[in-house]
This record gives sequence, C-alpha cells and structure tokens, in this order.
Amino acid sequence: QVLTLHVDAPEAWLLECTEAAYDMDNIRLAELGDRRTLSASYELASLLITGRCEDVGSHIPPNGLQLLLGTPATPHVTDTLVMSNLGYFQLKAAPGVWDLALAPGPSSEIFTIKTATPLLAAGHSTRALGAGGRKLAIRPEELFPTRALRVTMSDFSGEHVLLLTQKRPGKEGASLLVDDKSANGAGAESDRGTSGMMGSMSKWWSSGGVDDVGGADDNTVHIFSLASGHLYERFLKIMMQSVLEKTQRRVKFWLLKNFLSPAFIGALPALSNALGFEYGLVQYQWPTWLHKQTEKQRIIWGYKILFLDV
Repeated sequence: QVLTLHVDAPEAWLLECTEAAYDMDNIRLAELGDRRTLSASYELASLLITGRCEDVGSHIPPNGLQLLLGTPATPHVTDTLVMSNLGYFQLKAAPGVWDLALAPGPSSEIFTIKTATPLLAAGHSTRALGAGGRKLAIRPEELFPTRALRVTMSDFSGEHVLLLTQKRPGKEGASLLVDDKSANGAGAESDRGTSGMMGSMSKWWSSGGVDDVGGADDNTVHIFSLASGHLYERFLKIMMQSVLEKTQRRVKFWLLKNFLSPAFIGALPALSNALGFEYGLVQYQWPTWLHKQTEKQRIIWGYKILFLDV
C-alpha cells in the first residue's frame, strides 16, 4: 500500500517541508524495516495578505495593477498583480505592520489609492469592508487619497483587505495593460492570446511569490515545470539536462515550489552551477473562491492547470 502525506493547514498559511528523509508522496510502510515510524518537518514560511481591488469610478477591478508590499524602511519586500476576476490579489507576508502601495511606473502614474478614513475611524476594518465580494456603497468624493494602505497583521489568520483606487485626473482614458505592453515591448507578447480568468491568473503568479535566481533577457529560453515525489524529481533533472544539451541559449527553469522536496530544493544551487542554468521558484496558495480539491493528486493537478496550462 502506498500512502501520501498532505498537510491540511489554514487557508492563510504557506507551509514548506524543511526536512524529510522519505518520499512523502510515496510512503511504503512495509519498507521502513526496523524503524517503525517516519517523520517530516514543516514550517510556516509565510502568512497571506489577500484582498480585492476596485476602481471607485468604474467599479471594475484594475486588471494588471502592480502592487508593492513593504515597510517605510524597505518599500518593496514583495509584489503582485491584481486579477480581473474579483480584483483578487495575494501577497506573502509575516506578522507586523505593512504598507500596500502602487508600484512605480504605469500603475502609480495612472492610478492613486483612496481610503475611506472616516469609515475606518468609525470602527470598520478593511477586512470587513472587503468581505464577501460586496460592492462598497460609498461615493468617490467621500474618499481620501493616500500613498499607501496600512495593513496590520496581528495574528496567524492572515488578512483580507479592500484596496480602493481611482484614475488620476487626465488619465481617465488610459489603459493600464496597453501602457504595460508599450513599456515592456516584446516581453508583453507572451500575454497575447490569454484572456479571462486563466490569463489573469498567469500574470498574477508570474509577478508575486517568486524566489528568482539569475536574470533573464530576450534570448533566454524559459521552461515551466513542476514535480512531486522523488521519482518525478529525478525525471525533472533528466529533462533539465536534456534541454540544456539541445540549445546554446541561456535557459531559465521556473519550478513550482509547493510540492518540491527539501532535498531537491537544497540541491538546486549546486545543480544550477554545474549545468549552467538559472531558475525561479514560484509559490502561491489556491484562491479561496476557486473550488478546492481535497485529494493530494487532484490538488497537484489543480496547481498544474494554473501554473502550466495558462
């Protein structure tokens, strides 16, 4: 009998397996020998700040709006993009006081953040205002401009916030995505043909939640993959070497970190130096408003759809 281990953790927790002597996706108790138990160590890597963003003028989510999460001393700790679906966004954080701001460039040139200060002073939290995907019944003239939205994470339940934005005077006709394409040139062409929920989600994870090792340019070959279990990790290494043998260009592998073993993650730096490739580790949590699978293999398939097939 083959067993698998999956940690059923709160929605706001991003867990990482830090130590495991066995393949936790293929547990065979009969092969333990004299050892009657096996163990693995998991740690809480990040807490999630999730939310929805809305343009108070059009009541439409500003799709592609880039957000920065940081502190006064370090304004850019992590970043993400706003999705078109529900204006959803997700950021990795830790307990503390954070500033949620617009990124320099088209996002901050076209939009400004608005806050309902009197409502918040009256005892309403940003979590309450944004709960349930409800539209906020407030007139734009009742909102106040601010450089950043202060987000306080005081427990381990994460935080869900409502981010209100408004286009700057004279920018009412400006399109954020058009400006992004003109600014990024050929790099924006990868978004052509992706639309709706899947296209929006692909841009979302590609911005936030990435541990990036090495740069990239227009001549770089980008390979996206995921693996779960020691056997598939060996197949992944074979695939990586095969790709490198068949091209003279720089190669960058984007790997989904959620299901990789600690042994594979620990070996990546040495493997990268030995074979001469760059890599990025992508990690994200399944959005709460999407139907969630409960069986381990189906969970992996769901992440595969979001990570690879979009």
